[in-house]
Amino acid sequence: RKRSVLRQRYIIHCSTMLRSHAQLRLRRHHRAYIYAFHRTLQSKAHREVINNTVASSSTTHDEEVQPTFSNSHTYDDEAFDLRKSIKLYKTLSKWNLSVLNGVVTGSTAFMCSGGILLGCSLPATVGCISLAISASTLNQVQEYKYDRLMLRTKLIRPLCTGKLSVTDAKIWSALSMVLGMSTLSVYCGSTSAVIGLSTLFMYNAIYTPLKRITPYNTEFGAIVGALPPQIGIAASHYYHGSECVLWDTLMDPLSWYTFLLLYIWQMPHFLFLAIRNKHDYIRGGFKMWSSAIDGDNVCKRRSLLYSTCLLPLPMLMSYSNLTSYMFAIDGTI
Repeated sequence: RKRSVLRQRYIIHCSTMLRSHAQLRLRRHHRAYIYAFHRTLQSKAHREVINNTVASSSTTHDEEVQPTFSNSHTYDDEAFDLRKSIKLYKTLSKWNLSVLNGVVTGSTAFMCSGGILLGCSLPATVGCISLAISASTLNQVQEYKYDRLMLRTKLIRPLCTGKLSVTDAKIWSALSMVLGMSTLSVYCGSTSAVIGLSTLFMYNAIYTPLKRITPYNTEFGAIVGALPPQIGIAASHYYHGSECVLWDTLMDPLSWYTFLLLYIWQMPHFLFLAIRNKHDYIRGGFKMWSSAIDGDNVCKRRSLLYSTCLLPLPMLMSYSNLTSYMFAIDGTI
């Protein structure tokens, strides 16, 4: 009898807990629905509908009400459009990736020039960011039809959603290219400008078409991503008055070590993305290693191979007197 009473109490307790949990979930869903409803009402489209409704109905009311309502919302819409346009162009430019390339270039120029900021590092950073923005924008112009087939891009990239036109993107790419080339040519030398323009050409004219032809596009794309430090090294040689900047850049051991380091490091990263976005790449028609038979394991084996190739680089850099012996220990670990 005691067991039966305890069992009944346990059942009542469980049912009470489940009921309270269900009520809590309903409250949360209700709050989320109300929040989404209010955010929808605050969107531009709904504000325009409200403005039109008020404007049409205000003819029957006093004339003093209409100007106050319309003017207050006009300024809000203009500010909202400005923020939205900035966000669209940042998405079109792949802003985070472009800034990362610029930081790599600028930091390399800063170290190789002996800490020269305004005369060498800052122009190299601005020039590389501008060229990266131009290349990223032109890449979306080339692939926007295929991006519309992929779930991760069709609702985000502005050319896919129609919020920016192809003409806008081409103008933005051309302006960014002019800014980048002029900055590198004037402040960092013709060698840096040529390396930057060659990187842009390889990215848009070779790597982008290869993505639909062969999975080896990953290996070629890593070459493009490993070239920004060479722009900074060439800029530092130009600042110090080198007679032949191109030759000194090629003979600089740091150029080869940074190139190998970035090239090998990028490969596991790209292979991971190929596994994560495999279904999207198949929808878009891109040839990736993950799309092959047993593609996930192929990517994992290649990632292990490239990761292993990273191990001797810190010791080689320390042996060449480019870094201290501590980097050989820290970098290997």
